[in-house]
Amino acid sequence: MELLKKRLTQWSECVQKLWAEGSYIRASLTFLVVPVVIALMIVLVALGISAVVGILRRHYAELIAAALGLWAFAAWWDKHKAEKIERESKKQELQKRQEYANRLEAAQTETATYEAQAKVLFSVARELGALGIAPPATLSGIYSPRRMIPSANGTVSLSLFLLPKDRETVDTDLLKHIAQTKIDQRLQAGEFPGIPDQHVYRGHVYSGLTVDMVRDSPGGFVEVYTAFVDDAYCRYNENRELNKYRLLPSVDRRDTDY
Repeated sequence: MELLKKRLTQWSECVQKLWAEGSYIRASLTFLVVPVVIALMIVLVALGISAVVGILRRHYAELIAAALGLWAFAAWWDKHKAEKIERESKKQELQKRQEYANRLEAAQTETATYEAQAKVLFSVARELGALGIAPPATLSGIYSPRRMIPSANGTVSLSLFLLPKDRETVDTDLLKHIAQTKIDQRLQAGEFPGIPDQHVYRGHVYSGLTVDMVRDSPGGFVEVYTAFVDDAYCRYNENRELNKYRLLPSVDRRDTDY
């Protein structure tokens, strides 16, 4: 608006100046420029409106149909996007629920697995006094803060238990052997239903519950690692034994003392 006002002021001053100088023709022509331009613009606008009205009169049905089609498409598209967002939201919600259910089931299975192995080991631990193991008073007394130890990239889980000892050191190899023997006897006698007494893998028979490892800890406990035996554990054990064999120092057979 300010620019238009400025232009009109300049136009008026120019006309007045030309008229005062006696240039009546130039003043008249300059004066007529603005009305002519305005008139032309009005004519062009009127022609444009007339053309639009003509088009609307001739094709109003097609235009209405096109408008309705666009409206219907826009409504369908909005509904489609809303339904897609709702489906994605439901999918994510179901996925979250499934993940939670899986974690809950895994935790329950892990707890059940740990407690089942604890019951077997607890029944055995009370008969290991001659090997330096103090009989635990309660089942939870052999629980470890770190219950499950994942191994073999998570395909195998070892259960860790802490057996109290009444001497400074114990013979871990003998303890492992005696504990495994007593566990096998109880499983074969069917004292713990639901735990198989053996597992067959590649023609070899393994105990259903194995004492994987025993470590003497300076903290007044013996660490006992157990596991339910399945194909994954058997593969893990075979690979471990193979790696032990590979790590053995080579023997120089030229040595006369060999």
